[in-house]
Amino acid sequence: GQVQKTVGREHMEVIAINLNESARQFNGVIKENPGLDLTWVRDRGRTSDLYGVKALPNMFIIDREGRIAHTHLGYSEKVFKQLIDEILALLPPEALARPAGG
Repeated sequence: GQVQKTVGREHMEVIAINLNESARQFNGVIKENPGLDLTWVRDRGRTSDLYGVKALPNMFIIDREGRIAHTHLGYSEKVFKQLIDEILALLPPEALARPAGG
């Protein structure tokens, strides 16, 4: 969310896919996280099947051509740093030149 806010949605969109939870649970997650500027998607399994997701969390970085550039299974502080580095490497120079928070 913070990287998206910094570089702008025109350069990056973070999509949070909620897998196989009820509408009530899905809406609860959104209500509990009002400050997260994400695109929320409720998936009953179709998207996860298309991407071959077998375990959660599973994170994909998709480039501007729609190709999967990086995949991460699981989460840790090390993975988070690596994700940021991979995202920054894919962003165009004009995105990196934006002022922080702009």
